[in-house]
Parts: sequence; structure tokens; C-alpha cells
Amino acid sequence: MNPVPWHWLSYLEAFFLGQPDPCPVCQQRSVATGWPGCASCVEALPLAWHSIPGMRYPCFCISPYTGRTKEMIADSKYHGGVELARFLGNVLGIAAQQSPELVGTRALIPLPLHPERELVRGFNQSRLLADGIHEWWKPPVWDVMIRVKPTASQSELDRRQRRSNVRGAFALQKGNVVRGRNVILVDDILTTGSTFLEAASLVAAFGGRPKGLFVASGRIHR
Repeated sequence: MNPVPWHWLSYLEAFFLGQPDPCPVCQQRSVATGWPGCASCVEALPLAWHSIPGMRYPCFCISPYTGRTKEMIADSKYHGGVELARFLGNVLGIAAQQSPELVGTRALIPLPLHPERELVRGFNQSRLLADGIHEWWKPPVWDVMIRVKPTASQSELDRRQRRSNVRGAFALQKGNVVRGRNVILVDDILTTGSTFLEAASLVAAFGGRPKGLFVASGRIHR
């Protein structure tokens, strides 16, 4: 585990300096410090660069899935927190551009929702995260992966059920575009890794070199 360098926040301060918007996290304090959120909310996150263990393909995140990070992810996903998702993406982007493990990345591929679920939710949080990352890190966002199979929520399933639930769930619209390229699959959480593994295996089958980038993971502990 590598503690987050405080100069990440300096980059954020330089970018957001002077914006009078309220904090997208707490909606109460001002962002007079120039950060994407107020100092209290940014500093409440247990930020550090983590390599996630036990995965077939390299995976990284910036926080364990606990505490304030867990609350913020839930708010961004289930309570219309579009700006909050972009905020988390910005922090991921700052981290990614400082990380030698991700040098040579060609593109960001957000993990898609099934169209029916996205219609209900109104957005795909992984796409918002990818957009936030791209504001700080140059690889483009490629919307080349689609979800062709509606699936049950993974949160209530055990490991075996999760693998079965997502089997065959994804397709690549332009499979050849990933051939020979380093691509990052973007999502908010990695727990058992079943969803990521299904998507990453598809990319690898088309000759791509997938890695994963997440806000948080249940495989990481303080």
C-alpha cells in the first residue's frame, strides 16, 4: 500500500481553484480550498494506491470498501449523485496519471449496465467515473463494451452464483480495436471480481491486455 501523495490534492486545487460551487459530497461546505470537494470530505477518504491481490489480471484501487468511501459510492450510485461520481473519477484520474503500473494505457473502457437497468437508474456510474478520470488522465473513453444479458444484483449472491450470473453478460462491439492494446476496465467496486473477470476475459479473448481500475475493493484492508 502506497499512501496517496499530497501533491495529488495540489493538482486538484490548481484545477478547481476559484469555483464557487458547493461541495458535491456534503452539499454544505464551500470548495474555497480549490479541491473538487471541501477539505473535510476529501480528507475523510482513506486514499492510498492499492494493487488488488488475487486477481488474474492486474487491478488497482484507491481505497478499501469501507467507511466514508462505501457511503459515497452508494450515494453516487443509488441517490443520483452524478457530480459525486465525477468527483470520485477525478481522484482516480489524479492517482492513475501518477502510477507507473498504468503507463502505456491506450483507453478506458467503462463496464456497462444493461440498457434496462441504465434506463431506470438514469446513468451508468462507471461511465461517469471514466469521464472523471479522463479529465485528469489522457487515455480516451471507449464505449465499445455492451451488456447483452440482464443480470440479478450481485450483492445478494455467493461467489459461485456471481460467476454464473455474469457468464456471457458482455459483448464487444468492436473487438478488434483492443487487439494488442493495454486497456483499463473502469468500475466503482471490486469484491469477488466475477464481473470484472468476465469482462476482462472477453477483452483478452480479442487479443487485448486488460487491467482494472476501481474506486474501492473489498479485498483491500486498512
